[in-house]
Amino acid sequence: KEYRRQRQMCIRDRSLYCFFFRGCSPFWLGEKKMFYRIFALDVRRSLLGRWKRFSVALLFFVGLLAFLLPILGWQKQLDQESAEYEVLSSSVRLPQTSEPPVVTPSEADSSVLNDLIRSLDGCVLNEDIPASSAPVRASNIDLEACKAQNSDFAAWLSIPNTPVNYPVVFTYDTAYYLKHSFTGSTSSLGTLFATGDTSFSRPSCNIAIYGHNIRSKSTVMFSPLLSYKKAEFYQAHRTIHLDTLNGAYTYKVFAAFNMRYDDFAPEKADFETADDFAHFMDFVKSANLHENDVTVTGGDHLLTLITCDRTYGGADGRFVVMAVRED
Repeated sequence: KEYRRQRQMCIRDRSLYCFFFRGCSPFWLGEKKMFYRIFALDVRRSLLGRWKRFSVALLFFVGLLAFLLPILGWQKQLDQESAEYEVLSSSVRLPQTSEPPVVTPSEADSSVLNDLIRSLDGCVLNEDIPASSAPVRASNIDLEACKAQNSDFAAWLSIPNTPVNYPVVFTYDTAYYLKHSFTGSTSSLGTLFATGDTSFSRPSCNIAIYGHNIRSKSTVMFSPLLSYKKAEFYQAHRTIHLDTLNGAYTYKVFAAFNMRYDDFAPEKADFETADDFAHFMDFVKSANLHENDVTVTGGDHLLTLITCDRTYGGADGRFVVMAVRED
């Protein structure tokens, strides 16, 4: 009993010194060498077991911190870089004014215009001017300010009711814009860019724009595009605005599909023949995740948005959203 009592006191105080300074009964004095050894070994084993359990818990906690801190730091960095684009968007947005009347030429207007041209020309036109059903849209972005800030600026892309609202650059140095923001700072978000034969001024038959898919933050850059896999999102977000220095255009989404890097060339800018275009559209129709209810012809202008999707084909996986110009 005395041994157990002394042992518990030593374990409680976490020290062998308590045995020597608390005093011992005569029972201990007869065989003190033996008890010294047994007692010290027993206490050491007990304390060592507790220390091992504490060490394991401490190592687990340190390992957990080592795993979480980089993730938390990465998320903080993404938030800061995303905020930079939000500030840019606010700074170049034109002030709200009273809504100008939308000019939509009616059939009567077209008829009057044709009569006027006939009277001036003295001849009958071979083809009357058709009435337009597409309203004229004015950009709400100060495009000249964007161009002044970055000479590579080509357009401003936005998808209403989504976080996609970014400047687009044209560049041949794609590696730079994969790791730098529109303002030139180092950025994991990069910048939306077009390259190759794509032309915004002509424009090319197909304008292809690339952007990052940030898996850990689904609201930045082209990450929201993956929501087009869902039929509900696809139907609710079929309008895309592309504001260039040559005009503000509206596009309607007609296809969304996965592909591997070497399956197809969605960035093809122009088509030499009708068969070339038909072959291009055959792949789009076969890969489309949704029913195609839009007729696209060789004379239409396309907009193609391309991002990575590792859930399909790993590092070679791509997700593509295609739209046709309405105006």
